Amino acid sequence: MQQEWATEAERNNVFPLLGGYDPALPADANVAPRVSAALADPSGVKRRVFRPGGSPITDEALPKFGAGGTAVAHVEPGSNRNGVLCAVGDWTQGWALYLADGRLTCCINVAGEESYATSASAIDDAATALGFRIVVREGGFDIEVLVDGDVVGAGSGTRPIPVGMQQVGGTGLCVGYDRGFPVTDRYETPNTFTGTIRYVTMDADDASPGSPAARIAQALHED
Repeated sequence: MQQEWATEAERNNVFPLLGGYDPALPADANVAPRVSAALADPSGVKRRVFRPGGSPITDEALPKFGAGGTAVAHVEPGSNRNGVLCAVGDWTQGWALYLADGRLTCCINVAGEESYATSASAIDDAATALGFRIVVREGGFDIEVLVDGDVVGAGSGTRPIPVGMQQVGGTGLCVGYDRGFPVTDRYETPNTFTGTIRYVTMDADDASPGSPAARIAQALHED
């Protein structure tokens, strides 16, 4: 009976069966695109815009960064700007974009292993678009911090990026502050941003090409 079940499961494209959570799953080149397809928005929308002033935004509403992506905080010009621009998760897993001593830093925390990219110098008072980009590659990922679209710092990590790139159980996206345990012990929560944030954009890279119908069909086979 087990063999018959396995045969039918294979014929109906049920495999791989994915239960629970395993940060190492995307390391499997055969599994990663299918996991990404399952967690991607079936409508094909990869961009979200979030504004400050509310509660943390639930993980389910965030674009998935398992294949890479870009987050940018659009801010008002100003001097002496410091603090968290946006953050997801905590020191067990997540990411944070923040200013410390005027320098822009992104921390990517994968299962407690932290990787950083920091600008070489303090950002200009006139800068209004502060962000980061995750580029997923074989053997890990690269991080770039961005000021008004220009790369001003870079780093890398050796762990595979989890599909959702947030903490299991969900602490949500915080805009302009962090809460609970921080993503990195280089700051303490809430580390509220001292400037003014207009909005934050998140754009996920697409690892699951195909029509919406095909992506929905694929997602139905994944859990």
